[in-house]
Amino acid sequence: MDKEVGEVNWLDLPFHVMSLILLKLVYVKDYIRFGAVCQSWHSIYTHNRDDYIRHLPHQLPVLIVTTEAEKHIRHWQTRSYYDLSENRVCKFPLSVPHCDYFHSFFSSEGWLIRDEGQYVSLFNPFLSVDNVIMLPSLEDEDDEMGDDKWLGKAALSANPALNPNYVLMAVCFGNCWKAAFYKPGNPRWTSLLDCEEGDFIVDVIYSGYQFYAMTTDGSIWAYDLSSSIPNVSKVAPCIDQTERIGDCLRYYLVESLGELLGVKRNWSSKDSPYTLNFQVFRLDQNMFKWIETKSLSGRSLFVGNNTSMSIMASDFPRCKPNCIYFTHEGRNHEPFEEHSHDMGVYNLEDGSIEPHYLMESIKLNYPAPMWIEPTFTK
Repeated sequence: MDKEVGEVNWLDLPFHVMSLILLKLVYVKDYIRFGAVCQSWHSIYTHNRDDYIRHLPHQLPVLIVTTEAEKHIRHWQTRSYYDLSENRVCKFPLSVPHCDYFHSFFSSEGWLIRDEGQYVSLFNPFLSVDNVIMLPSLEDEDDEMGDDKWLGKAALSANPALNPNYVLMAVCFGNCWKAAFYKPGNPRWTSLLDCEEGDFIVDVIYSGYQFYAMTTDGSIWAYDLSSSIPNVSKVAPCIDQTERIGDCLRYYLVESLGELLGVKRNWSSKDSPYTLNFQVFRLDQNMFKWIETKSLSGRSLFVGNNTSMSIMASDFPRCKPNCIYFTHEGRNHEPFEEHSHDMGVYNLEDGSIEPHYLMESIKLNYPAPMWIEPTFTK
């Protein structure tokens, strides 16, 4: 049959036009599917891969969960993840190394960060090769904290699969909360200067070539680790705690559209802890003050035992704008059956909370559900 008037064969489009279209794709899945169409499209996929990776925005994270069938399994060889965009639970395509017990467990740049006492490890469940990196134990840190310490939070500066010169900054918990960092090739972790006396670091992110840490009072410190002597400076005052709602609060730090956001989570600690609400504050660095906001400019925030992240909701199906996707907070190696149900989607505009996963199917969480960002490698 002859082609209809105006019909265009996509295979006839010039190479440079197809490249421009390909680089506009936001979802990694769509990029991979593009390369699988035919041989000519695969060559365009290969030719543009480095540029695509370089400009790739944050991907929609998936939620690591423990299903009913896995609730009695005390290792990570059969863990599943919940895909928000497809509203379904999937198995990880790879076996995850066996681990009977670990102090702490976090995610950053698509890697799982585990503190197992004798060493710290990075593991990427989305890669089939070169997906495990062994790091020194925190007990090898050159300071006077003593031997009993573990990770309280951790963040990577880059995906180690794409950048071998990554830096891992961590909050160490021992006799007190303090910061340390590790660079590949170093024999041990390096301690960082403490914040002001009485302030403990509760969250850390990487943005704009430096790390930022948020303390228990909501103030922010910048850590420039690019030189041999780290530069530490205070960039934001504390967030006013007079508006505390409930018995407890928890702070998160997020970079969104080039701005730093302080997220305050209020919850009740009576009986079974549960989240009451969230408050979001935008940092005005010129005025050196926090400004509360009810809008995320169409973006969504993901917080929990992951490096907090912000994504454009309209880029991904089923993702709700101006909402905060949150998971259970706590010592994530402990099987808190009730506490782990404290997760959902908080609407910043109307204050409502709804589930993002069918929580009645979660019987036991080991560790607690956690967001992890899918990664793409060369």
